[in-house]
Amino acid sequence: MCDGGNWQSSYPIQLRDGQGEALTPSGEFDGTAIYEAKVIGSADFNGDGSRDDLMSAMCIGGPIAQCCAGRSSHSTIALPLTTSRDRKLSVIGSPITAGETTPCDEFVPAQRDIREMSIDGTAVITTEYIYYPENCVAPANDPDVSWRVRHELKNGKWLVTRTDTVGAR
Repeated sequence: MCDGGNWQSSYPIQLRDGQGEALTPSGEFDGTAIYEAKVIGSADFNGDGSRDDLMSAMCIGGPIAQCCAGRSSHSTIALPLTTSRDRKLSVIGSPITAGETTPCDEFVPAQRDIREMSIDGTAVITTEYIYYPENCVAPANDPDVSWRVRHELKNGKWLVTRTDTVGAR
């Protein structure tokens, strides 16, 4: 599930109370954990006439007990899910992850994370912020600036169809 983010695992993550860790068959940590998983809402994202759910989750690259030493030690994702008639949960599209902002400085773009998400019809709207705005030049260096991004599911992939800058300038 966190493959769209910064961390990957070869083993599934079993969620309990909105959190879980990828563990090898011998019980060792396998590089990815999820916490704060929750359902945001429902819509027919893929146009098949059935209700799909949007789940948000915080992905981290360490065990939950050691979480979040720095601002970029986690990444929020959104994942569209559906339940089949036999009650099996399956993913119907790629994860939604935050984008990046250019220019940030003369060398690299700034990585963003998702602060909020909502559903607008069959689209997902994310509000994103830069992890380290102080490393950027204006206007991206303003911590009050955020980006509102519209995502639409097309052929199993989320496409960004609109991005607006919001906040102080």
